[in-house]
Amino acid sequence: MTGQAGRGGGFRLARPPGEITLRNVFDLFERTAERTMFCPFGDGLCGSDDPCPLHDRLIAVHAAMDEMLETTTFEAFRARGA
Repeated sequence: MTGQAGRGGGFRLARPPGEITLRNVFDLFERTAERTMFCPFGDGLCGSDDPCPLHDRLIAVHAAMDEMLETTTFEAFRARGA
């Protein structure tokens, strides 16, 4: 994003919308290194050694979210007029 202050200023994307993924923006605001799956049924991490009842579903949700972030670009918003 580039910006210019003052009268007539504002912000604009520094790259075409089709080149900017939601992952690019997500990574700016989220600590991806600390993004682990915590078990909703305990104090520890939900892991394959001792999976919680929702383990497989949680893995699927995280995978779907990662796929959406990687494949959705800002072009999708422009195409809808948003």
